[in-house]
Amino acid sequence: MKSMIVSAIKNILVKNIKVKKNKNHSKKALISYIVHPFFSKKKKHPNSIELECIVDVFIELGYAVTIIDYRYDKKIDFDDYSVIFGFGRSVEKAVRSVSDVKVVYYATGAPSEYQNSQAIKALIRYNEKYNVKPLESVRIAKFTDVPQLSLATGVVCVGNSFSKSLYQRYNRNVCSVPSTYFKTNVHIRSLDKIKSERNNFVWLGGTGAIHKGLDIVIEYFKSRRDLHLDIFGPLKNEKTFFGNIGSLPSNIIYHGFHSVDSSYFSDVMKKCSIVILPSCSEGQATSLITACANFNMMSLHTLECTMPESINNNLIEPNLNSVELVINRISELDDRSFLKLCNYYGNICRENNSPHNFKIKMHQALSSIINSGK
Repeated sequence: MKSMIVSAIKNILVKNIKVKKNKNHSKKALISYIVHPFFSKKKKHPNSIELECIVDVFIELGYAVTIIDYRYDKKIDFDDYSVIFGFGRSVEKAVRSVSDVKVVYYATGAPSEYQNSQAIKALIRYNEKYNVKPLESVRIAKFTDVPQLSLATGVVCVGNSFSKSLYQRYNRNVCSVPSTYFKTNVHIRSLDKIKSERNNFVWLGGTGAIHKGLDIVIEYFKSRRDLHLDIFGPLKNEKTFFGNIGSLPSNIIYHGFHSVDSSYFSDVMKKCSIVILPSCSEGQATSLITACANFNMMSLHTLECTMPESINNNLIEPNLNSVELVINRISELDDRSFLKLCNYYGNICRENNSPHNFKIKMHQALSSIINSGK
């Protein structure tokens, strides 16, 4: 009970607080995103790393920066700011105001209309097999982002050219940036161990098991007892999902949630060589980036995961036949070629998705949109 009260108080505080950085500059920028990382020593989540980089970029561009939570609902005089960046209630109000302020919408996932249509398709897929619709296992956006997207000066979206094309339906001025990840010590794979590791897969994700295709993955691995699957994710509240999936065979292990820098997580991940995520909609899947960059894994993912395009050579679709086809194709690789591909994926993600590269791309995107004529 005490922890629930403390959590409720923290929730109220973060929704009503302003954090200010670089106060002495005359130009001012308002960031509507998240503020809780400023009150935590833990900076392991990609969102926290992104926030730090975004604030640094605005300071480099010569702005005094105010950061608020995306749920902040107090009155704001938008004319005090030259730029408003982010999403949420304040951005919604800003784009509807008569102010001349530049508004940059920050898109961390797919557009709400696209995400919801994809989520409903996934729910229908699950319902056709189990005759139940567990809404807690898909990610349906409750509020539309169309006004913010369409009326903003420009959009910075996380992802690749596919992500960019989705947002260009609403706004012509769109720049894409890569996601980033929490860096740990890179696991170096060796040829003498790859033979035993190449049959070990991992599904790594957040909430929304159906949204992220875990039902498809489990169904496939139930039919392939010669392969092993580890599952990491905070899914304990998705009881309807697991209730219908049934008991897991010995080749499938659900570990629950573990911190990415824990020895338990690391020990399991080192034994796996392929991360799989047949998700129906993502921004850019940071779980895949984390696995590839830190553990030199190969990734099997959908187009909707919006991964770096140079590692989209093993795309899967969110269905059983596609997963089977791609895994069978990979199984034909000799050990040396398999290891080379794992290392290639790791190198691409470390280069493309480093916090340093995220910051460079964000700097370019913000400079382009802020200096545009719209």
